[in-house]
Parts: sequence; C-alpha cells; structure tokens
Amino acid sequence: MKSEGQDNLPQGWTLTTLGELVSPSKERFDPTQGEDLPYIGLEHIEKDTGKILGHGRSTEVKSMKAVFHAGDVLYGKLRPYLNKVAMPEFDGVCSTDILVFPKSEHIESKFLYYRLMSRDFVQFANENVSGVQHPRTDFQSLSKFSIALPPLAEQRRIVKHVESLLALLDVSIHELSQAYISLEVARKSATNSAYLGTLSSKQGECGNDALITHLHDEVDRGNGNGANSLFPSLPSGWRLRRLGELTHNPQNGTTKRSGNEGKSVPVIRLADIRGGEIDTSNVRNITLTDTEAERFKLQRNDLLAIRVNGSKSLTGRMVLFDTEGHWSYCDHLIRFRPLQGIDPEFLRWFFDTEVARRQVESMMVSTAGQNTINQASLKGVIVPVPKLDEQEHIVRLLKEYYRQLTQLSLSIEEGLRLSCSLRQSILSKAFEGKLVPQDPSDEPASALLERIKAERAKGKRRQAKLA
Repeated sequence: MKSEGQDNLPQGWTLTTLGELVSPSKERFDPTQGEDLPYIGLEHIEKDTGKILGHGRSTEVKSMKAVFHAGDVLYGKLRPYLNKVAMPEFDGVCSTDILVFPKSEHIESKFLYYRLMSRDFVQFANENVSGVQHPRTDFQSLSKFSIALPPLAEQRRIVKHVESLLALLDVSIHELSQAYISLEVARKSATNSAYLGTLSSKQGECGNDALITHLHDEVDRGNGNGANSLFPSLPSGWRLRRLGELTHNPQNGTTKRSGNEGKSVPVIRLADIRGGEIDTSNVRNITLTDTEAERFKLQRNDLLAIRVNGSKSLTGRMVLFDTEGHWSYCDHLIRFRPLQGIDPEFLRWFFDTEVARRQVESMMVSTAGQNTINQASLKGVIVPVPKLDEQEHIVRLLKEYYRQLTQLSLSIEEGLRLSCSLRQSILSKAFEGKLVPQDPSDEPASALLERIKAERAKGKRRQAKLA
C-alpha cells in the first residue's frame, strides 16, 4: 500500500526519510597519532554554494575529529541556516560540528549533496535546533526529513542536468561579482582622480595640461614632507595646503556621558556614523552646562573626523554635519570648521582618497586594538586645493558619478539575489521530478529502498554478533 503523498510522486519514485537512506559515519581521528591530513572546519565551507575555500592541517587541531573520505558528503550542523554542505575530492578530517555521510553504491552522493542544500531542507534543519547563541541540529532530528527518492539512474541524470545549469549560473554570478568589484574600483578611481586634477572637463579648462613640476608653496616653506611623492603633478592654479590652513577652531568632542545640571543636548557618537554619513535617528541626549554646550556646539557644514576606532580604515575619515539645531559630539570625534572659500564637501571627499589615507595612516598610533590620530596630525594633512568654483564643480561631478554607480550597484545586487533564488528554483524542480524526464525502464526507487533497508539490517545483525 502506498504511503500518504505517494500518489503525487513521479513515476518510479518513492517516499522515504533521510534516516532510512543514510546515517553519519562514526569514524574518528585522534590528533595525538601525529598523522598529517587535510582538516576542514565550517570556516572552510562557503555559505550556500558548497565550495571548499581551503583547509587546515590535522596537526594543528587538538581534540578528536571526524574522518571523511573522497566523495563523502559533509553537512554543517552548527547554525544550519548558513547552509554549509560540501563534497571533498580528498580524504581528511573535519570538525565534529560536521556530519559525514559516507558515499554509497545505492545513493548518488551528489544527489544527496544537492538535496541537503535545498531550501526546504535548510528550513527543516533550522526549525530543529537546540541552543540560542550556538544553534545546532542533530541527525536524530534530521533523520525524520521526508525525501522523494527517484531511481538511481534518474538520480544521476538529475545531478548531471543540475550541474550543467548551475555551471551556467556560476558564470553569471562570477561576472556579476566581477562587475561589482569593478564598480568599487571605479569609485576609488573617480575620487582619487578628482584630487589629482584629472576628473572633470572644468579641470582641463583650468590648465590640466600645464602640470606644475615644483610644488613651490610647500618647498618655499621648507615643509614638503613628501608632497612631491604624494602629488607628482597638479593642474595650474591648484595649491597644496595643510588642513590646518583650510579650517579653524578644531576641537575634540566632549568626554561627558551624563549630567544632572544644564541643558539636554543631542550628542553624535561613533555609533551614529554609518556609511560615511551621520544617522540622527537614534542619537542620544546628554546634559551639558551652558559653557559646555557652547564649546561643543556644532554648526552646519562642520566636519567631524573620527579620532579613534578599532578599524584602521575608518580612523581619520571625515563626515559632514548638515543638520539644523543645537547638537554636540563625543570625544571620539574632532570638529574642523572650514574657512570661507573652502567647500566642506570637497574636504570631506578628499579624506576618502588613497593619498589622504596614506598620510593619515602614517600618522596613526595603534595600541590595544584601537587606532588613534590626534588633532595636530590631522591639521598637517596636505590637501590639493583649486579655486572655490572648481571645488564645487568637483563635488557635483562626484555626487552624480556616485549616484550612477549606486544605481548600477543596486542592479548588480538584485542580479545576485535573483541568481541565488534561481539556484534554489533549479534544485526545487530537480527534487520534484520536474527537471529531467522519467524513464520507465529504470529500476523503481522502491526496489532500491528495499535493498538499502536489507543491507542496513544485515549490518546491524553483524554488529550485534560482534558485540
């Protein structure tokens, strides 16, 4: 008699469970034996794709590990939503957070490999976990997962067709990923070019062909500090100035975190800076005296430099304050107020360039995981400066260029999301019997399942005798 749901299966298929088809290997490896084998941890398996990103060595591990052989299917049971499944082509050992399903003559290993990567299995595993911070599933839970099993010959046809489709999809994903990388390169290139005088037509009109060979402003003052290597050539009309010459009233932020007397003032913290901009949606208030409130008051178009941060790449970056009202800022930030004739956005963009980062990072102090730059060092950063109208023109160009790149970036991201969805759609159709036609001459899966059950029963009897 057919099981519930059996009537809806493709010809030759049968309904079973994962536990009736496979069981995880119990073979273990003792690292004290000193044998040197490849080691795979969860960190070596790429999320969703099944790609093995590399491996360690068994000599580097200390605790007991699971053993796998070429062609076995590895399944990551820690945080199953990460969908970490792999099928190595070599022998080795792996983390005990990985279940090892040995290859079998009755089940096509790659059929199992792709089945465990399917969305419905990921969802089932994720619904059967224990633990909050480190959610894990186990084989006892996974063994109950219902599987529609095709004949062995059809399993192989499915795998062949799935792989041909996924290969085409991987090419598209690679091209999209390369395009995304190219966009990031274009962003950096545009910003760098803007401050070397090679981005805009207006820069050309200002003498882009007449490049200065001597940075006389800096040399005359005798404090070039490598300016020639930073700016080997600039359009005529440009001058090199230090940040301290382009701004006034630099001020570190308040160290105060709370208070009882005075006025309540919103204070900008590092947590309020996201993606190079100030996010005012969750800004907290602190109580400052009138003197403190005035001292740390921000004006529109002030620049805030990140003074200290755990990330080296963020330390010394600038953000623009462009909000009305009485606001303050914390001591992790330094305020710089641009002089008249200096576009604040022109300065802000400059601190994203490679030439600015080279200067900032050479002045940075790193201790105990924190990177710090002080006010005096930032004031010494050399900035190439054209006239105000050209500064404004450069800012407009960069904004428009970034707007277009952002649109392209969003299109690429959408393409990658669709590719991931298409990957799952291919697997879904494969395991519903809709990807390849059925062949009436195939041995039915029910006969295959009976052989699997008989062989496993025989193995259990053999183990009982040995015990």
